Amino acid sequence: MDDTVKLVVYDMENAPSEKEGLREWIKRQEEGLTAYEQAGAAAAAPDLQGWFLEMIRNFPPKSGELAPDQDKVDKSQELRLHLTDYQIGKNMICASLRQEAGKQAQDVAEKLAMVYDVGFLRLE
Repeated sequence: MDDTVKLVVYDMENAPSEKEGLREWIKRQEEGLTAYEQAGAAAAAPDLQGWFLEMIRNFPPKSGELAPDQDKVDKSQELRLHLTDYQIGKNMICASLRQEAGKQAQDVAEKLAMVYDVGFLRLE
């Protein structure tokens, strides 16, 4: 897992506010997440859906109906670097991507979390 970064956004109304409790809540929520290509963005709460649809503009899903065409992926090293695995639940979305894109993805994810009023946490 050293070569991947995991970013989590969550519905703050349904999550604990203290950091220790939040980490435990996230662990429990992770068990109920479904791969994006199986669940689709509609599985998430509306604010999380908005975050997801903005996030995929720069960090598209690796697979599923919103994934870029394979021809584009094959021709663009930058696009390959930004491909992201998303797991979606009603109250949380987890994005896993390559370490090389981690800082940029974190910056974008945090800004979008503020826009959509959802919580954000980078998991180590």
